[in-house]
Amino acid sequence: MPEQRKPNPIIRTEVVVVESMDYDKYGNLLFKDKEGHDHKLGEKRIHLADQIVEGRAVELGYSEYMNKEYIADAKLVETQLPPP
Repeated sequence: MPEQRKPNPIIRTEVVVVESMDYDKYGNLLFKDKEGHDHKLGEKRIHLADQIVEGRAVELGYSEYMNKEYIADAKLVETQLPPP
């Protein structure tokens, strides 16, 4: 039986408020936060898409693969956001 590879560790987290979202032709979830930054949830992690909700805060966990960051985890934030 082949050895399973360990997932890459979370290297940083970020809390954003989702402003808008849409899917591209490849099945990736593209979304923009209230600050105007674009984010991409790759189709390999589309099981996290139910955590990306317009108007809600979400904590994104980033990992790195080949020197490029990607969203590896997403969790809805239940508490109120801290002031900017």
